[in-house]
Amino acid sequence: MFPVSFGDMDGAAHHLIHLLTDKDARLAAGAEARSHALELSEYNYSDSWQSIFASLAHSHATSIDEAEALMWNILFDHWQQHSNTSCAYNAEHEIELIHASASYKIGQFITFPARKIRTFVRCLKEHGFRYTIRTYLQRGDHL
Repeated sequence: MFPVSFGDMDGAAHHLIHLLTDKDARLAAGAEARSHALELSEYNYSDSWQSIFASLAHSHATSIDEAEALMWNILFDHWQQHSNTSCAYNAEHEIELIHASASYKIGQFITFPARKIRTFVRCLKEHGFRYTIRTYLQRGDHL
């Protein structure tokens, strides 16, 4: 959506500011990112790797020695085992592992004040001063 040349800090900053200040552009970029992520998640990596291994085996069939053939067979067997278990990949489990990690918890702790301030400002913009203060006093830090 916003192509930026490698090392172009000013261009990247310009596009980030644009996304932060333009809600429609931000929503469009989010939708595009979701669409791209969905395409990647549906890509058949198994068939691609199988094709690569088949072409390598075919192109090296005459010049491959016994040790190299053994290495390729072990690599292919390992890949097949991994691809079979990755079919049962569970994103929710991965998220649970991330949330249980020390680095995630430390990040949550460090960003706590900034997140609370951001939530307060959002509430203030969306609902006004009276509602925000009333909600803050009723729920404390649970904005």
